[in-house]
Amino acid sequence: MKKILLILVFACCCQWAQAQLQATLNVDSNPTPELSEWVNRNNLAILTVTNPVAGLTIDYQIKVSLLLDGDVKLTTDRSVPYMTADLGTETFLADELIPYTAVQFIDAKFKDKVSRTGMLPPGSYSFCVELLDQEGRSLTQPEQICRPMIITDYQMPELLSPVDDKVIDPLLINSLMFQWTPLVPVPDAMTGITYLIAVSEVQPGQTPSQAFSVNYPIIEEEVTIGTQFIWPLDIPAPDEDQQYVWGGIKPMTREGNTYREKNNGFVDYGVFTVRGNNKSGDEKSNNNDFTSNNKDQRSNDDLSGDNKNPKVPIPWECEPNPFTDGNDLFFSYDNRDNGADIELKGLMQVQNQFLSQYPGAISLSQHQLITYIDWGL
Repeated sequence: MKKILLILVFACCCQWAQAQLQATLNVDSNPTPELSEWVNRNNLAILTVTNPVAGLTIDYQIKVSLLLDGDVKLTTDRSVPYMTADLGTETFLADELIPYTAVQFIDAKFKDKVSRTGMLPPGSYSFCVELLDQEGRSLTQPEQICRPMIITDYQMPELLSPVDDKVIDPLLINSLMFQWTPLVPVPDAMTGITYLIAVSEVQPGQTPSQAFSVNYPIIEEEVTIGTQFIWPLDIPAPDEDQQYVWGGIKPMTREGNTYREKNNGFVDYGVFTVRGNNKSGDEKSNNNDFTSNNKDQRSNDDLSGDNKNPKVPIPWECEPNPFTDGNDLFFSYDNRDNGADIELKGLMQVQNQFLSQYPGAISLSQHQLITYIDWGL
């Protein structure tokens, strides 16, 4: 009787040993940190499942786990549908491996971070897959297949200009340039990078921090090309001295998720003051004369006889100013609706670069900047 029992146990073990699946897993080693976008990136994870036994059908469930520094942070639950493996091979892409409705967070703090930003925190991750039968037993050897992933730790932008506590003449307000350093490293094109700039007035009795947190911004614009922005022409200088806070820089993905967890995604802020238009003429600097350089002014030495007078400003002489730094320029081709349109992009960025080379010399409120292309024909 014992021999018969041993033979039956041995036969069952052999049958179980044959009911094994083979699996291979490939992942993107440096994926987008946007967890919600993983289902749209087919090449983010590819799982291949093979049943090598003819005539044997195996039902299995795919379980995915994401580990950070060896600790499980999220996993898929038992709501993932079962698959049937016949003889042959089947391939699964990311959207099939990670159904968003089946994702369960194991770590509450980790879930809170992802919920606030929509992004996975930077670090060294492991993307792991298990194939389980209906009793929860593993159908592969090894039982869990893992591949490493790195979520990039981005260096946030830093504010460059205007420098902190700078005082700006109201006549120069329309040439005020905001500049900052880029997000480093540059995200991939599909994830994208957009900078949101915000500028708010600091009201009496407020600190700049309070003003930036509670006041509605007078400027809130998205910058998709470059890392600079010029004061809008439709916002005039204040009548009285006014302090502003900007910092106005929030790096975001194309989907609007923020690259920074703290401070609602914004980097540090800066402060500057614009003098009021109601100041008397004696308080305004002679630097407000819009002259191109010293050759545009006459001195007493330029006049002869008894008609010597103080310096007289000569109007800005509008002559062509060749500008060759066109790295931000590119053409966009659109052939929708059976038509063809070619549009030159980045022109505003090139104009801003030109203005930044001559600070205080050109006021867009009094001058018109005309840009044209010399094709060299």
